[in-house]
Amino acid sequence: MKHSYQTPDGILTCETDLTASDCGGYVKVIFNDVEVGFAVLHIHDMHIKIHKLGINEEHRNRGFGNFLMDFILKWCEAVEIFSANIHACSDISDDMTEKLKGLTQEKLITFYEKFGFVKCEKNNWMTLDFKRNGKTTKNIFTY
Repeated sequence: MKHSYQTPDGILTCETDLTASDCGGYVKVIFNDVEVGFAVLHIHDMHIKIHKLGINEEHRNRGFGNFLMDFILKWCEAVEIFSANIHACSDISDDMTEKLKGLTQEKLITFYEKFGFVKCEKNNWMTLDFKRNGKTTKNIFTY
C-alpha cells in the first residue's frame, strides 16, 4: 500500500508492503526521495501494536507525523484490524535517541489522543478500538 501527497515543498509518501497475514512490518515516510520517518508494527490475531513511530527531528511540525498516523489507521481499517495499541513513552533506546530526541511524554500522549487513542490505567500504553459491524471490538492485549 502506498499513498502520496503533494506539499508546497515536495512529495510526501507513506508506503508499506505489510498485509494483515504478516506478523509485523515497517511503514516508511519519504519526503522528496529521502526517508524521514517510520513505524514498526506487530500484528497478532487482527490486533496491531505500533512498537515504534517517529519523524526525524528536522522534519517535525510539518504534518508528516499526522500523515503517517493517518496512513497506519487507514491501513488498519482497510484490512479490518480490530484494535491498535501504542506505547507513548519518551524513554527510548540508544539506537532511537538521535532520530526521536526532543519528544516529551506529554507531547506523545497529546499526539496519539488526536487520533482517538485512550491511555490505559496502568502505564503508558494507549489503545484505539475500531468498530466492526457497528460494534466495538475487544482489545486482546492487556496492559
